[in-house]
Amino acid sequence: MNSLSDATRERWITSLRRAPVLRHLSEAQLGALIDDGEVRTFVAGALVTGEESPTCEVFLVVEGVCDVEGPERRERLIAPTLVGEVAALSSTPKVARVQAAAGATAIAITRDRFLAAVRTSAAAGQELTKVVADQLCAPGSISQVGRFPVDGVVGEGGSGRVLRASF
Repeated sequence: MNSLSDATRERWITSLRRAPVLRHLSEAQLGALIDDGEVRTFVAGALVTGEESPTCEVFLVVEGVCDVEGPERRERLIAPTLVGEVAALSSTPKVARVQAAAGATAIAITRDRFLAAVRTSAAAGQELTKVVADQLCAPGSISQVGRFPVDGVVGEGGSGRVLRASF
């Protein structure tokens, strides 16, 4: 359990309620994720996660800015945001390198704990699936899920997308 001040914990809960997937979780659920996770502080330029990271953690970035650099992708993420959610949901190796741009504070959550929290809310699950599908379909992003190369979108509807993958 983290030893945070009540004010910091409340500020982080309020912040995380603005993140797309997490906004569907209750304050109690967000508080439990904060309490169960490990608070990590990163100085500018420090590696948050990447191919070299042996663990499958999801980071709830609560303060600061991170830069994501993939094979053909560059993106700046501003707190509140999630990092590592694609690898957690798809069980694929990390292909992007995420560094703190100007310092960042994140809560490291185990893959299983993160997914258990998301499973409590259908809306959070749908949002996470949408985020991952957007990443899979983005140019220069993830091109493979497990042992299957993703070739593109076959179809799209109100509740999801069907992706084409090769064997």
